[in-house]
Amino acid sequence: MAKIKKQFFNIVNKSEDEAEIYIYEIIGEGWFGDGMSSKRFMAKLKALGDVKKITLHIDSDGGSVFDGFTIYNLLKRHEANVTVYIDGVAASIASVIAMAGDTIYMPKNALLMIHNPVGAVMGEVKDMEKMIEILNKVKEGIMSAYTDKSGMDDKTLSEMMDSETWFTAREAKDAGLIDVVEGEAKVAACHYRDVFAVNDREINIAQFNNFPKEHFDEAEPVKGCAGEGDTPDDDDTTGENNHVTALAEKKNILNNMELTLQVN
Repeated sequence: MAKIKKQFFNIVNKSEDEAEIYIYEIIGEGWFGDGMSSKRFMAKLKALGDVKKITLHIDSDGGSVFDGFTIYNLLKRHEANVTVYIDGVAASIASVIAMAGDTIYMPKNALLMIHNPVGAVMGEVKDMEKMIEILNKVKEGIMSAYTDKSGMDDKTLSEMMDSETWFTAREAKDAGLIDVVEGEAKVAACHYRDVFAVNDREINIAQFNNFPKEHFDEAEPVKGCAGEGDTPDDDDTTGENNHVTALAEKKNILNNMELTLQVN
């Protein structure tokens, strides 16, 4: 099976006063050299100069909470008017970044997801207690971004995060998390094992509790995905199998770390 293109991040000046940003990428530096760090984002944003309008396109399943906080704050602090388009998926910390938009657009066939921060720790009781304290404080920071945009009360929002809530565009609009519901955007998607590909970008759905695969039932198949007459062999070591293996290796690394924190 052909390998699917994974990531894309770019910032360009459309004119002297306007810039366009694409985050089709995990947030933060990944274990295998992928991902978009806040340092990289800051450098490219600074290079734009004094633009008056920023258009941000997002298709990301999340990543590092602290990189995400920094990117969100950089955009909120910027003097430009920020317009956000959720092109496919804005999940986890990527949905926090989306909240930096002065106006947020979301097509009917896109998804937005909020959930609790995830952490891993190895050690004794005091180490576990420290992680709990950190996670609770991080959750407060995440909630502030959502409440600043939506005006939602803390109890309702916290319960939604506890349940890992996936929003359609209409549901996100009703919750106050976006401003405009657009007509359906062209989306290509497919699913193979724990890898779900949306718009030529892989998402490891095993990291989520209830990823709504059925939402993309009407999407066009991604070129190179398994379909009728193209069923990958179980012994195949190319394409998605390599990606799944890499994800397993990542979990092993996490298990051997003393402390790590990210919103997946």
